[in-house]
Amino acid sequence: MQFHYETIKQEGHIPIKIFTQLVEFFPYHWHEETEILFILKGSIKIMIDKQGTILNVGDIFLVNRNEIHFIRSLDQQEGTHLLILQFNLEQFRRFGVETGVMRFRLNSGDHDLAREKEYDRIRTLLASLMKVVINREEPQRLLVERHLLDLLIILTSRFSMPEQNNDMHVREDDQRLLEILKYINAHSADSSLSLNQIADRFFLTPPYLSTYFKTNMGISVKKFIENIRLNKSLRPLKLTDRTIVEIALEYGFPDAKSYYRVFREVLGTTPTVFRELQSVDVSSERPKDYFSINSKETLAELFKYADLNEVDQRQFHEVMPARSVVYEARTDIPGADKLRHTWTRLMTFGYALHGLRSDFRDQLRILQRDIGFEYVRFHGIFADELLIYNERSDGSVYYNFNHIDTLLDNLIGEGVRPFLELGFMPTQLASSDGEIFWWKANVTPPKDTVRWLDLIEAFIRHLLNRYGIAEVTTWYFEFWNEPDIEGVFWKGSREQFFEFFRASFERLKAIDSRLRIGGFGNLSMVGDGEWLRDFAKYARKHDLKLDFYSFHVYHLSRFTNVGETSLAAAELLADSNFDDHFHSELLNRLTDVRLGDANTIPLSVEQELAGSSILPMTTSERWITEWNANTDCRDLVHDTCYMAAFIVRTALRIGQNVEGLGFWTATDLHEEFRLPQPLFHGGFGLMTYNGIKKAGFHAFSFLAKLGDEIVLQKEGVIVTRRGDEYQVLFYHYCHYNELYDQFDYSQLSQTSRYGVFLNTDVKEVGLRLHGLNGKYVIEEQWINRNQGSSYDAWVEMGGPDMLSAAGYQHLHRRAEPGYRTRIELAQDILELKATLEPHEIRLLIINRKY
Repeated sequence: MQFHYETIKQEGHIPIKIFTQLVEFFPYHWHEETEILFILKGSIKIMIDKQGTILNVGDIFLVNRNEIHFIRSLDQQEGTHLLILQFNLEQFRRFGVETGVMRFRLNSGDHDLAREKEYDRIRTLLASLMKVVINREEPQRLLVERHLLDLLIILTSRFSMPEQNNDMHVREDDQRLLEILKYINAHSADSSLSLNQIADRFFLTPPYLSTYFKTNMGISVKKFIENIRLNKSLRPLKLTDRTIVEIALEYGFPDAKSYYRVFREVLGTTPTVFRELQSVDVSSERPKDYFSINSKETLAELFKYADLNEVDQRQFHEVMPARSVVYEARTDIPGADKLRHTWTRLMTFGYALHGLRSDFRDQLRILQRDIGFEYVRFHGIFADELLIYNERSDGSVYYNFNHIDTLLDNLIGEGVRPFLELGFMPTQLASSDGEIFWWKANVTPPKDTVRWLDLIEAFIRHLLNRYGIAEVTTWYFEFWNEPDIEGVFWKGSREQFFEFFRASFERLKAIDSRLRIGGFGNLSMVGDGEWLRDFAKYARKHDLKLDFYSFHVYHLSRFTNVGETSLAAAELLADSNFDDHFHSELLNRLTDVRLGDANTIPLSVEQELAGSSILPMTTSERWITEWNANTDCRDLVHDTCYMAAFIVRTALRIGQNVEGLGFWTATDLHEEFRLPQPLFHGGFGLMTYNGIKKAGFHAFSFLAKLGDEIVLQKEGVIVTRRGDEYQVLFYHYCHYNELYDQFDYSQLSQTSRYGVFLNTDVKEVGLRLHGLNGKYVIEEQWINRNQGSSYDAWVEMGGPDMLSAAGYQHLHRRAEPGYRTRIELAQDILELKATLEPHEIRLLIINRKY
């Protein structure tokens, strides 16, 4: 927090300084720059010209250059959150603007309804300026100057005032007052500083100085000195553990008693109470590059005004020159690389019990019809609701496989095989309380290992007897889920888990060695591979060989300390109700987590493959059994068109290095936490909970239509071939900005979710396919915000909370890709062109016309 400033340092590369600030109290001060205050949370009283003005949330107020002003928060408990814009009017001289006499009167607290439109426009410009600066949007300087010029035009046309002899305006010829103020500020820590001393320094009599100062400043010299001292003392009071007496003496108070007196007079509380309420642990505070407050709700108050500017930004990009790229590819070169369709080998859904629902089966049928997955994975095969493990009152055990039979029959009936996650622990078999998710998945070791082993043996034998050895040996059995996040998905020691796995592995392999048993669904961003190295060492010692290794990858940068990460998560889980605050609270505790740059997932996969090379295994199979853009099941970006380009780009970059990858999840029928579930709530799924396709769904349907041979693959395009047919898939991926990278969703709202992306200009693409002659039929499909994105269609409808049957039918229609067909003539070269909107994917199927 900046407590006193006279000279404002302009940013070197942009002509403004803009930041958010938590204000409790700011004494009389002044600066050469014009300043606009925007109240984001709380209320303040600002004093100018001895007149006080109360400003509340949403109010904007302009302080002219060299106006001496005083700010005090009216919220003594939490302070007031402000957005502050500071700029020097002199920079506009190069545009021929005479700035020497410019002064403005801007105060939305006057409630002038005739100016509300201008107030909103200024709020929008402030929000847009903050968005550009905080996310380093390019071209940053030009964008800042554009918004700043818009602001100046509004101020000069609507809020100009004539120059006046204002007592509180420090005029250039009143150098004596300036010198006095600077002297007091520089010597405020001297406890002997007094009216007489200052009068002597400036060759004035004390009575004259007292009257002169009070007339010009509206406050006595003594009160002004006390205010300066108090304000400077607040920072060490908040950020250090030094005693109150030490702080009081250092900043010029003669003793603790006078410090307490001034504290009560100005802030209405004591230093002790203030410290208890406002203290900050600097060592654990998340770094903040651009702003001094860490409140997503506060920034959301700001960025809701930026939402008003989204249409304007899209229009701005429409007039900008489009990026252009042309690809060259030869079709007559033999020996093309094979394309492995690993993205259709595995699909996932969240919870076994949902597989019994008829609406889930309806969605599965659509997924299989349009995409066609080979395997399916889900949590909770031993969940209590499936009633598999049961203990009678006398302690004896019986099993009930009725529900699991129905579930597996449904899945197999739709043409998809089980990829069974063996976990979690049935409550009656658990050694202690240790639950995750609202459906109480127990993640503790068994209270009786023999009973656990009997359970999994009975389960596997039941499967063999029901489906046959030939079928079951084509399935995969993945042991547990993310046990490397210790204290979260495994609440036992690492050694306990290794022993637990070994006993289970040996029991199942004794039934039939052909069973495919592996694990463990480790989270690739965690730690430095220590867990995996320890397991590899243990496995070699006990002659254990995995049939496959599985891991999870999300658009998350790695934790620097896995121990601290697991501890922070475990502490939260211990008291969690898994409500809508869980994920944000977890991320607040994990201060070193970021979403990462555009290469985060490919690099994570590369590192995980390298790290797992030490494992003793019977095959080289590596499976990604979960992947997505974010681990947050309420990230509103998940519903948007962004997911289409993200999925295509990511699948193409990582798919050839693994046996299969399972996107988490196929549907928003997914309930790990007790959360509200509106239609577009940011769920993981490719479809909404009621079966409306999202843009990401079509990424998989387009990928599924690619051929078996790679003709060309570069960033933004892949060209494939199957027989005489060619397939071209373009995508326009746009990465997110720095604020969203820190899990700050303040730029997102229910109906505006694209403000977090950078470089969102239109892209012109061309492809020249050499070696083709004759006529070709080209079928073209595309997904962008105008076609194939059900979320954007819903926004266009007005973002209704409730939909009629006709409304749902409309969304289903709009959720389908755009389509057209045409015939092109090729004479050794077939030339194709397309214009891609941000996040767009476009598929072209090319067949010879005979």
